[in-house]
Amino acid sequence: MKQSDDEQYLRLLSIFHYVVAGLAALLACFPIIHVTVGLGILISGLTQPQQAGGFPMALFGLVFVLVGGTII
Repeated sequence: MKQSDDEQYLRLLSIFHYVVAGLAALLACFPIIHVTVGLGILISGLTQPQQAGGFPMALFGLVFVLVGGTII
């Protein structure tokens, strides 16, 4: 017996629902990744001596952490 058009549309709708949920979960992880990378830069910037005339890496990491924390 052939599926009706409604059943096919419902099956596609359920598949796309899972696709959209996966994309939403992936996008929700970006601020967490942002904070993690920022903490790594911040910690490494605090433990290594700053080069003369160079940009302070600790400040760069702090900005990453603050932006990611604000988004979260």
